[in-house]
Amino acid sequence: MHQVRRRRSHAGRLLPQRGDVVASRRTARDDVYAITMMPAMSHAVADDYDHALDIVRRLARLHAVDGWYTCDHTHFLRVAHYRRGKRSGRCGRSASRIPE
Repeated sequence: MHQVRRRRSHAGRLLPQRGDVVASRRTARDDVYAITMMPAMSHAVADDYDHALDIVRRLARLHAVDGWYTCDHTHFLRVAHYRRGKRSGRCGRSASRIPE
């Protein structure tokens, strides 16, 4: 069976891996969020935080990957969890409720 390995930072935190969906704030002053499927360039833009996370959760579910949010590209918060693997547990769990 193929085992999915999670990328970890030096501090042991989980990081996005290839195929995961990430919402990132472009600048600290701008309320515009880029939606990216790692490691590609952004392919969607959202005009507020709630809309960005909604897109991330929907794409993560559609592609069976994890969804993340970052405001500084150093710290990542997993907001959706759909990747299957030994370490990732049951498919379909999320950090918060997924809108339909």
